[in-house]
Amino acid sequence: MIRVANPKERDYSRHTYIFALGIYGWDRLIVYSNSLEAALDEMIGWIASQKPEMLVDDSVAEEYERLINGCDDCDDCDDCDDCDDCDDCDDGIDEDTALEMASVDTTMGADGHYINSDDWTILAEDPTTSEIIAICKS
Repeated sequence: MIRVANPKERDYSRHTYIFALGIYGWDRLIVYSNSLEAALDEMIGWIASQKPEMLVDDSVAEEYERLINGCDDCDDCDDCDDCDDCDDCDDGIDEDTALEMASVDTTMGADGHYINSDDWTILAEDPTTSEIIAICKS
């Protein structure tokens, strides 16, 4: 089954995207949009309201806080061999670098929500009717 995230936008959008969601791609979602970036925002907004368990916002926030505040022991620090000799462990890192590191392998979309990048893929962009039928059967 394919769900439609924003059916009212069909007549006003230049593109149609079909996404597979989840690790196995069993959930299929059609998004009408004028760009891939806007489609990703719409997709992640739909996930936030319909499948919030896919969001990794808390994990990103926790990692961000850990990085800007610094770590206390070597088990939490991948970048040093000996925390006694590593100034970075005590001081943390700057906010921009922390956000970049905390959100690695994620996709950010609507309202700052994050999902794992391997939890979605594009199955089709501007599919024909026969392509949509084939996707429904797969």
